[in-house]
Amino acid sequence: MRLLAARLTTAAVLALSPVAAGTASAAAPEPTPAPLHTSANAIPGSYIVTLAKSLDPKNFAESIGVKPKFTYTTAINGFATSLTPKQLETVRESYGVLSVEEDARVSGPPMPSKGVQTKSPAHSWGLDRIDQRFLPLDNNFSANRSGQGVTAYILDSGIDFTHPDFGGRARAGFDAIGDGRGGADCNGHGTHVAGTVGGTTFGVARKVNLVSVRVLGCDNRGAWSGIIAGFDWVARNAQQPAVLNASLGGDRLES
Repeated sequence: MRLLAARLTTAAVLALSPVAAGTASAAAPEPTPAPLHTSANAIPGSYIVTLAKSLDPKNFAESIGVKPKFTYTTAINGFATSLTPKQLETVRESYGVLSVEEDARVSGPPMPSKGVQTKSPAHSWGLDRIDQRFLPLDNNFSANRSGQGVTAYILDSGIDFTHPDFGGRARAGFDAIGDGRGGADCNGHGTHVAGTVGGTTFGVARKVNLVSVRVLGCDNRGAWSGIIAGFDWVARNAQQPAVLNASLGGDRLES
């Protein structure tokens, strides 16, 4: 989770100009802040604020008069909210603020074409390749572990809990989209990923418990603020032993 926080936060960089050499009358140019580069998919007016661990995110947000959309306490310490230009200036000048970044839109990968898988599970190349280290392949899938007792958190577009391949092992966990679906998939990508992880037909671990961490909507799109909220929820609530799968991505922020 520290790695996530490191990747999702940027530092403000100032370009300092050296004092010009020569006569005493030569004035040094004013320091010029480096331009702030954000994603092409940035959400104007929406920000992710990272705070020092000594600060309480809810109390800090209240002190500047904003209501957080998401509050983070475990993966990172901070919150996501909308800020006016004046509020943004106040936040940037406040003690204990480690970073302030514009939120940005994120999309999941497209769904695989229907009908791609034509072979039976016993002869699936993907499954065959992961159950043996050395080539040639033996055209068989014979994993010696089923994943029973393990919980897999699927951070994606949700899961179709009624799908027969899950046999009642899939349940809702967290939903960042807020459209009332309670973690249920309406795009299909999250269900596809969950099937790869733990479906009874083509799953790798066919008795694993599956938990929906829904951060992408029906259009397979979301925001970094919601994705961080998903990671934060898992960090606080994961039932061990556990794994997390996040098959999504977005533009990189550069400075």
